[in-house]
Formats: sequence, C-alpha cells, structure tokens
Amino acid sequence: MKFIAYYRVSTEKQGKSGLGLEAQRESVLKHVEQEGGTLIAEYSDVISGASEAREQLDAALRRCEREKATLIISKLDRLARQLSFLAKFIESKVPLVVAELPHANKMLLQMMAVFAEAERDMVSQRTKDALAAAKKRGVVLGNPKLADARVNAAKAREQQADEFALQHYDNLRRMKANGHSLAKIAELLNDAGRRAPRGGRWYPTSVSNLISRAERLLKTSESPCQI
Repeated sequence: MKFIAYYRVSTEKQGKSGLGLEAQRESVLKHVEQEGGTLIAEYSDVISGASEAREQLDAALRRCEREKATLIISKLDRLARQLSFLAKFIESKVPLVVAELPHANKMLLQMMAVFAEAERDMVSQRTKDALAAAKKRGVVLGNPKLADARVNAAKAREQQADEFALQHYDNLRRMKANGHSLAKIAELLNDAGRRAPRGGRWYPTSVSNLISRAERLLKTSESPCQI
C-alpha cells in the first residue's frame, strides 16, 4: 500500500508540544511499517488548526489522487479543528488513515470531529467567562511587560535565523550551482542528518527561504559574510 503523509504544526506551538513534526513523523512511519506499506511523499503545513488555508495539504491530496495513495496523519486534530472542513474531507474520495487510530472508519472520524469542535467551543467560552469574572473582581489582566518580552524574543529569533542562514549559505549556493534542485538539496541535507532552521527536516521551501534570506542580508551588509 502506498502512503502520503501530512503533518501540521501551529506557528506558536511548534517544538513545544508532543505534536511536533518529528513526533508526528515517528507515529506515521511506525504505522506504515506495521502495514508493510511504502511512504512515497511527505507534506507539512505550519498553520493554525482553525485555518482552512492548507497549501501543502491540497498538494498532498492531489498527489494521493494521482498516485492512488492513502493519506496518513498522526492524529485527527493534525488535519483540522473545524467540523465543516473535516466533514468535507471525510466525504472525499481520498482514503484517510489516522496512525494513532488505524481502525477508525469515516463515520467514527466524523463523530470525533463533532465532539472536538464542541469541546473547542466550550473551552473558549469558559476562558471568556473566567476572564470576565476576574475583570469584574478588579483583577488587572495581562502582563505590562509582556509586550516588551515578546518584542525581545522576536528579535532574538530573527538574529538566530540570520546567523543560521549566513552560516549555511555558501554550501547551499554551491549545491544549487552544481545543478541540484531544491528538492535534491533538501534530500541530501536530511540524509546527512543536518537539521533545518527550526530543528526539523529540510524541505524545498526551507532551502529556498534560507538562500533568499542570506542573499538579502548580504545585499544590505557592508562587510563580507564570515562563514
């Protein structure tokens, strides 16, 4: 059986929960191995579960249709947290397997989606009620220094990303100049055990983004890059 994997992490939670890219991939690979199948492609989105804009998921679904493959995800909420989106997908012709719930049929998945959406709405309402009650008691909400902390953290992340891009730019530029495609460069980096900027696997987009970032930095810098 042929499988195509789809992973999703949110921008804010990436790397902080048990549902990071590596954890999802480990779950997927374990199921594929148990089934004696073949994982022919992997796609991932860094986006909120509440969003329906899924560029990589759309690409994965198109690939599944072409290859007559099964889409595999680690958990149901990696696909989406909106019932309308899940219901639409469940009704599609693309077979779906949830690695941590392999024997679930489409009806069970749809029922789980209903409960997941209801739970999300209840949590949201409870949070709003608690904040309103606290405000009524005179509690000052929010951290006055939180904005500064967020700005400093963002600056630190930007600096780390800049340093990483400049450090790896020469190697990636040479590989590209030698005729390697972005996909091939990503494959070679993954095979060599090199981590991408966010600590996960390399993808064609991450290679392209790093090269663009480094070139932009070099153009605005008066001194040559120190590799």
